[in-house]
Amino acid sequence: MDGKRTLVCGIGNTLYGDDGVGPAVLQELKGLTGSGVELLDCGRSPSVYSSRILRMRPARVIVVVAASMGRGAGNVAVLRSDEAKRFLHEGHDVDYGMFISYLESIVPAVAVVAVQPKSSRNGEGMSAECRSAVTVARETVLEIVSG
Repeated sequence: MDGKRTLVCGIGNTLYGDDGVGPAVLQELKGLTGSGVELLDCGRSPSVYSSRILRMRPARVIVVVAASMGRGAGNVAVLRSDEAKRFLHEGHDVDYGMFISYLESIVPAVAVVAVQPKSSRNGEGMSAECRSAVTVARETVLEIVSG
């Protein structure tokens, strides 16, 4: 990356139901690469990709992740940094919130597109609410990219 591009990071574990919404949104965005956008599936351990992102030098990072925000299942929101860190600390490993903090220290602009999960149990498929939210989250990412 040359510092003028957008990196979209999908975070989550596809084996845990709605937790896999971040990687699912990346699948929907595959045709977007090469148009100033790079996609990176960070799985369940986003901090593992920290040095790679630093080397990429994106101008902007959009993180897509499931977050327990106290809203209806499938609700999609663009979160402020402080909200994202709080919701991610509550529902996930500390790693997710720390990853957002790290991104803010190396990238000029960071956006978090969050989807309210219904269930994140091992071996469950994604709920109907979150399957529908994947499309909404995809459109939200596209709005941020074009804005």
